[in-house]
Amino acid sequence: MIFVEYYYLNTNKSNSFFKLIDRSKKLYKILKDNEIKIVISFVVNEMVLISKNVPTIFSLRIDPKKYNGSKLLRYIAYMHAKKIVFQTGDAMNYFGKKISSKGIVIPNPIITDELPLWQKDKAKKIFITACRLS
Repeated sequence: MIFVEYYYLNTNKSNSFFKLIDRSKKLYKILKDNEIKIVISFVVNEMVLISKNVPTIFSLRIDPKKYNGSKLLRYIAYMHAKKIVFQTGDAMNYFGKKISSKGIVIPNPIITDELPLWQKDKAKKIFITACRLS
């Protein structure tokens, strides 16, 4: 049986820096109270203060050049990471040796050479949505 517990890291701070600190402290308390031994994280900000004290595996699933968060926070978090999962070798090589040496590449299971080439002038704009009203 798998048991999942959900925690909402609510904060009443208005300043984004203090929101980050508050959420990080709450997350750290949850990890310590539940004796979590290792964290797998897809986010950087809240983990930057925690990854030094709790072994963390980060997963970067986007192009690191197009990352719109704080590159300094990401660098600090990755420096403290136990491991980092990258989607491509190029993404891993984007970082210096100190970070890429902690990396492993787990690519998408799609053979991209077999995908049709996208041609902007022939592309149709089709929007699809799936949702539930309740």
